[in-house]
Amino acid sequence: METAIIVALITGACSVFGTWLATRAEAKKAEQKRVEEAERKAAQEATEKAELYARLTSIESKLDEHNGYGQKFVEQTGRLTAIEKTLIGLSKDIEYLKKGGA
Repeated sequence: METAIIVALITGACSVFGTWLATRAEAKKAEQKRVEEAERKAAQEATEKAELYARLTSIESKLDEHNGYGQKFVEQTGRLTAIEKTLIGLSKDIEYLKKGGA
């Protein structure tokens, strides 16, 4: 009977050891899969950030160009105001001359 007990113990130990090895291999595969997924997500986020940065740079460039037009408009409006002031002065001079002032 001692032989049967020894065989049962050896069989049980081999079974436990085999289960431990299989569980360990599955855990390593799962960990490797998590690492690969994290690396893929990081690469995707980096790509998205680069695309977003490029788009933001493009928008800033367009905004700077637009603001330049605004500045030119302000400059032109200032020039028109000077012309308008000159015209007002000339019309007052004409009125003065029409009234007989010399």
